[in-house]
Amino acid sequence: MPPDWIALEDLHDKLLKKGRHLLLVGPHAQPLLMMSKAGFIEKVGQTNVCGDLTEAYARANELMQPK
Repeated sequence: MPPDWIALEDLHDKLLKKGRHLLLVGPHAQPLLMMSKAGFIEKVGQTNVCGDLTEAYARANELMQPK
């Protein structure tokens, strides 16, 4: 796995430990495919992969709502 992927996974793990989420915004097709094949998208959650900033803002608002 390339070092940048390891850094992303480390960031994701650190955020989860703090009760936070990683949102991926506007990933290009080829990196998205690679992340999907590696299982990273499943780990982050498909709902946390956003096509644009508007979608990411809406998702962030959802995540901030009390449960």
